[in-house]
Amino acid sequence: MALIWKEYTEPNSMVEEWLKDADVKKFVNIDCFYDHYKAIINGANNIVDENGNVELEYIQGKNYFVYMIYDESELVGIIEIYNPLCVCTIIIAPKHRNKGLGTAILKDLIKDTQKYIPNPTSFDLGYIGAVIDNDNIASIKMFEKAGFEEKLIIDEKTKSYYCPKPLD
Repeated sequence: MALIWKEYTEPNSMVEEWLKDADVKKFVNIDCFYDHYKAIINGANNIVDENGNVELEYIQGKNYFVYMIYDESELVGIIEIYNPLCVCTIIIAPKHRNKGLGTAILKDLIKDTQKYIPNPTSFDLGYIGAVIDNDNIASIKMFEKAGFEEKLIIDEKTKSYYCPKPLD
């Protein structure tokens, strides 16, 4: 399976439908994702609070990346990455779940990090990170199959995972 990564630069109705899926809503902060999504679509560089204060600076192509993932011509997933390298969101199309696509996407990212993330800062430190809810068993299994290991307990609901080195 040769996955094709394309920058997420304009609204996509399929992705918007996936975000309404009950399994996605359980684990993805939809409001946060939409803030990021709007920033990309509108070319904004910052996420600001209700008072206009910059909460986070997102610069598409520099420290923030969202890719739509295709298997040939079919859209099968989306991945959101913030640099220093942290996989923020990965969503697989409902009809393609439990087929190894999420693991394949993560392995692509690990293998060809610099292709997708120019100048990856934390990769210089030897890892790609992720924060996963403890009850998101499918994501934990997906990340572990891709070579990620549990790093530390953040709180009673979440743990961080990391991939310590590129896979061979």
